[in-house]
Amino acid sequence: MDTLNTLLGGRGQQVSLDNVLTDRLTIVVAGVVLLLITTRILSGLLGGSKKTPNGDTVPLAPYWIPLIGHIPSFLIFSKSFFPWARKTYRGGAFAINMGGTTHNIIFKPALGQMLMNQKNEVADGNSVSRYLMSAIFAWPKKEMDAYDRALPDILVCYRELLSNPGLSKLVDGTVQELKKNINNLVTFNESIVDQMYWERVADVEPTILADGDQGEEVSLMRLLRDFVAVTANPALLGSDFVQNNPGFYSDLWTMDAAFMYLATGLPRWIPIPTLTKGVLARERMMRAIRPYEDALDKWASGEYAGSEWSDLDNISELLKTRVAAYRKHNLSNEARSACELALAWAMNANANPLIFWVITRVYADSTLLEQIREEVRPYIKVNIPKQEFAVQELPHLEDIDHEGLLNHCPLLKAAYVESLRLDTGVWSFKIMREDVTLTSREKDAQKYLIKKGTFCHVAHELHHQNGEYYDEPDVWRVGRHIKYEPGKEGEPAVPKAEIGTVRPYGGGHSMCKGRAFAVKEILIFTATIFTFYDMLPAKGGWRIPDPAKTTGTNGIKGDLRVRIKRRKIPTV
Repeated sequence: MDTLNTLLGGRGQQVSLDNVLTDRLTIVVAGVVLLLITTRILSGLLGGSKKTPNGDTVPLAPYWIPLIGHIPSFLIFSKSFFPWARKTYRGGAFAINMGGTTHNIIFKPALGQMLMNQKNEVADGNSVSRYLMSAIFAWPKKEMDAYDRALPDILVCYRELLSNPGLSKLVDGTVQELKKNINNLVTFNESIVDQMYWERVADVEPTILADGDQGEEVSLMRLLRDFVAVTANPALLGSDFVQNNPGFYSDLWTMDAAFMYLATGLPRWIPIPTLTKGVLARERMMRAIRPYEDALDKWASGEYAGSEWSDLDNISELLKTRVAAYRKHNLSNEARSACELALAWAMNANANPLIFWVITRVYADSTLLEQIREEVRPYIKVNIPKQEFAVQELPHLEDIDHEGLLNHCPLLKAAYVESLRLDTGVWSFKIMREDVTLTSREKDAQKYLIKKGTFCHVAHELHHQNGEYYDEPDVWRVGRHIKYEPGKEGEPAVPKAEIGTVRPYGGGHSMCKGRAFAVKEILIFTATIFTFYDMLPAKGGWRIPDPAKTTGTNGIKGDLRVRIKRRKIPTV
């Protein structure tokens, strides 16, 4: 009996302990739930817009977690959170709490344009660029004073990208390289030794197509982004740099994938594989650029730069003026290399993937493809040799009228604009140094007071996918950008492609400096590829890949395999 009582007593103590633990866990869970609900209610009540003499304060979106605020919404639930906020805050602005700091999100075009037009002393974008130059592009931290001194002169150099003669020379140089490379977009060679660099990174598989023609199966994104880089960059950086560093662009894409991690300033030892790969890729690129900067400095001094750098005269006007600015301010090799790394990233990371998106979407629409081919035909001048031997000689790209493509090919340009709208996710970032009031010109438009010390983001992406501005905003449709102007007397109306309120390049003082070149580059490459090649999906019908969000132009989730063959270009 005593033994039985002992056993029952021990059992009773265990049941009692389990009950206590269960009760405590219940209390903790209930407390957490109560805290979350209370935070959600209070943030909703206290975060509403308030009237002031200078305008309404930006309403703060409610959140669940104290201190952390909207960080989970921003990083994890952005696909649902931002469309909800856009629908809820119809005035065009709302604020979020990111770990105790206030970030204003502007998505109405007129408000965003007004903010972007503010002087840097009011809405500071230079401090953001300054930080990114160090965190992402490895500008030496001990030389930040030199960055501040040199920045005005470096910014002046970008006029060579915005106007002639620098812009025209850059475009003409790109056309010359495209003439040489277009017939080798795919070579159909099985031996990797005989393949072009851009084929090797695209996992090519030469094949015979169903119609008996020779074809090549490729990963289209990898093929196009490297083909564009190797073809366009000699006009910018010079042929020597591109030839001496064939693996540079693979590292560029690796670093680009790690862009957001690098921007946080996280140390390399943090066990995030994407971050580690990005840091290592950046180091390899910097090792490639350092001797290039040494050679440029010798070239500028009239000294012999070495046999590997014998053609530096063909660098762009932009590079020539940048080298002069570096020398004027006596910048170190490391600082110069950081500048060129940033330039190489800016000139490739957005335009090259966008060419992929335009190509993919147009080939997926066979009717539109044929319409664009007919439209660009007068401006893509091709010489088709007469067949005098058993093997037909390949057609020659004689010239490209890039002004004609820009001004007289509305379908091509509209395809470009529609991909800017749907396939890019651009945000502009400012730090507010003074209070400023934003308002649009609409009747009874709401005025917003943006307070000093807060952060401001112009979320162009939220506007681009706003159903109030674009019917069926998730559908890629070129016709939405075509407008008709009255023709001359007795002639039909003339179609024109308009960019409207699409803002892929930001705005104001911080607007992308390479935009004038980018539009011509994209039209040149897409029109030429449409002219020279046919494409079909490797399996089944065309499937537009799911986008992978980045800091600019979307990447893709997974892969898109296509089969490419040479097109029989009409002779009349």
